[in-house]
Amino acid sequence: MENNNNLKRAIPLKQDTPMWHFQSYQSGCCLRATEVKPKLDKFLIKLVDFQDNYYLDKSKNNALDYKLWFEPIGCPKEIPIEKPSTDKFGNLKFKKGKQMYDNLYPLFFANMGATDRDKKHLIYYPEGVTMHLFSFNTELLNFIENNLPAFFASHSFGTRQDKGFGFFSLKDKPLDFLHAKYLFKLPKDVKKLDFETLFQYIHYFHKMIRSGINENGVYYKSFMYFYAKEKCNTTWDKPVIRYNFELFSPLYKHISCQEKNETNDKIKKCPQRAGLKDERELFAKEKKYKNSKILFRDALGLASKQMWLSYGDTIDIVSKEVDRFKSPITYRPVYENDCWRVYLYFDQGAIDSIKGRGFEIKNSRNRKIEGMQIFKDFSLEEYFDFIIQIGLARHTDSKEHGNKKLNYIENIFNNNNLKKLSNNGNTTK
Repeated sequence: MENNNNLKRAIPLKQDTPMWHFQSYQSGCCLRATEVKPKLDKFLIKLVDFQDNYYLDKSKNNALDYKLWFEPIGCPKEIPIEKPSTDKFGNLKFKKGKQMYDNLYPLFFANMGATDRDKKHLIYYPEGVTMHLFSFNTELLNFIENNLPAFFASHSFGTRQDKGFGFFSLKDKPLDFLHAKYLFKLPKDVKKLDFETLFQYIHYFHKMIRSGINENGVYYKSFMYFYAKEKCNTTWDKPVIRYNFELFSPLYKHISCQEKNETNDKIKKCPQRAGLKDERELFAKEKKYKNSKILFRDALGLASKQMWLSYGDTIDIVSKEVDRFKSPITYRPVYENDCWRVYLYFDQGAIDSIKGRGFEIKNSRNRKIEGMQIFKDFSLEEYFDFIIQIGLARHTDSKEHGNKKLNYIENIFNNNNLKKLSNNGNTTK
């Protein structure tokens, strides 16, 4: 008879990053077997052609024959997600009599306007969680245990998991980053529990590779702009949208040095940017691209609604052929060797699956551009190799040197901290 101890496994996990949860005040709020087991089953089944006796019901849902549950250790730590807004003199800010708050985690917006019952909170267990496994098939249990380092290296849980939230690892085994493609390191002064700074780095990294940054005097062109222009010999999405929807607002004309606006007090206080003058003149030459049907930014995940605040417009990208398409990049933070490292996992297959599908761009004035498609030759690996090659030299026209946003970007892209990994999870030379 099988020794009962061999049928059970208790595996201690540490929590690397906090996860978003509803009703965080409830006892035992942590990982859920209903989310973890389907992901683990799918991951394991891809690794080997199991015998039929490994399955609980192969014909129904490909579920493997084991049970899984989690037990949190100690009390959770609830992490603040907002702070009171203040002006430059440190005074609290109010709007219509209500105190205003700043979001500390811009990667997550779902709590805006939510009731207390519907709000999510960041939960972190400093002492970790115990993962319990049970099965009558000890060979299956051994196989699961052996592959947990690779599973937890590449899978996270809860909301916004692709942006680095909800990651766990084994307390007594190192993670296996065999399938990660790139990594970037944070400065050593970002401490292990400084999650706010960690996610600010991830937030601005993603903005740099997708849309670029234009915030409070800090201006960086997106790497995607240069990739489309220099690598693909075309233009990216923004001028196509701007020309089709005639988005040339007074503010844009002012900051791009097209004209000085001395009548609007709000606009005339905005600094004019010499760097945008060159871009504006390039746009004028690129009118021929008005009829372009190529999408670049949306290869990194559909932003269903874009706020073009400077132009007083809202842009929607929709498709009758694609229901949902999340970012094909997963950010996996881990604190090791006294600093944060963020490993990047790619899902090129997800991008390839929507190439050739039709998308429609609409604005708030009921105008639209039809027949848009993801660039047919877009490759994540080629794009990131291009990013490493060109660096930051042509990107900034910032008037805010020393600004935190600028420091986030320069610490990653100017200090050679973005590295390509070999197929064994180590950095290439």
